[in-house]
Amino acid sequence: MRLTYWLKATLLVIAVGVIVSEVLQFLERIGGVVLLIVVATFVAYVLYPLVHRLNRKMSVLWSVLLVYGVLAAIVVLFVYFLIPPLTLQVGIALQEYPAWLKHAQQTLQDPSAPVLGSMPVWIRHYLVNLPQTLTTWIRTHGYDAAMQAVDLLMGTVAAVATIVVVPILSAYLLLDSENIKRYSLALVPAREREFVQEILSDLEQVVGGFVRGQLLVGTTVGILISALLIVMGVPYGLLIGVAAGVLDMIPYVGAVATAIPAVALAWASHGPAAAGIVLLAFSAIFWFEGHVIAPSIVNKTLALSPLTVLLSFLVMGELLGIVGLFLAVPAAGVARVMIAHFVPEKLSVAEAQPGLTEHPRAETPGTEEAYENGVEAASS
Repeated sequence: MRLTYWLKATLLVIAVGVIVSEVLQFLERIGGVVLLIVVATFVAYVLYPLVHRLNRKMSVLWSVLLVYGVLAAIVVLFVYFLIPPLTLQVGIALQEYPAWLKHAQQTLQDPSAPVLGSMPVWIRHYLVNLPQTLTTWIRTHGYDAAMQAVDLLMGTVAAVATIVVVPILSAYLLLDSENIKRYSLALVPAREREFVQEILSDLEQVVGGFVRGQLLVGTTVGILISALLIVMGVPYGLLIGVAAGVLDMIPYVGAVATAIPAVALAWASHGPAAAGIVLLAFSAIFWFEGHVIAPSIVNKTLALSPLTVLLSFLVMGELLGIVGLFLAVPAAGVARVMIAHFVPEKLSVAEAQPGLTEHPRAETPGTEEAYENGVEAASS
């Protein structure tokens, strides 16, 4: 009987492995279609709360049409006012990048420089090689992934068709969202439906709240930084501001990645005083984002500790490169929701008997006594 049991278990594992392998191969063959569906689902996910709110006063069809009309107007304004100057600044930056890099390296290597010359040699050597190191890392981790995505799309449908298909597919997903939900829940056994609905609700709150909130936060940061750099006359101010808004999806990393070129360009064009002002302004903007904007919009929905965010960056960045950095925080949020539903709750302080506590026990009357009593009860 044991032999039969293990034989069945082995055959089951093999069958599951074969099925998974065939499914992955099938998805790889239709990779372009899958990517379109994923992007369309993402767009529908972002627009759903607006459609749901408008649906209280009008039909679903008119709600979708109104949201799409506003979105189309925003896209037209963006293309008309921002694309031409951004394209111009990108072209100028690509032409002047070698000269800027050479000037920066000469300044860093100059021992008579006012501030940089007093730095240790190893720090200056590291800063000299930093642009090349970053370029190599981006090319290794991000360029290949971006080119694969472009090739995947261009190999299945033309770019124009993609621009048309994604909004249409997103609209159909929004119009048919309730039916999709009903059919999906019908596949779940009746006794598990309430539990599954709770998980889906929490996932929507975490992932949807993060994506929509981060879009708002990133837009705010991009506008503030663009206005700051343009007013101060820093070169490529609009380009750096847009990059700051996009990279703000990567906490901590986005702030540093955009502050370094902004400060360097302010120093090179207007001197160290302007660079200091830009650095202080960047610090103020990101402090305002981290302590005022993000906590009220994003952090409440995630409830992630800084350690969890850091670990998710390390893991996802190693697995997927730059794409993984953008997906790290929502992936950690999804993992938190799944752990909260499938893993037992954490032990109390008395049961865990930690060596360190969040607050000094002496600050709270009776805490030390309660802790000792709990330890004795747990040990007995």
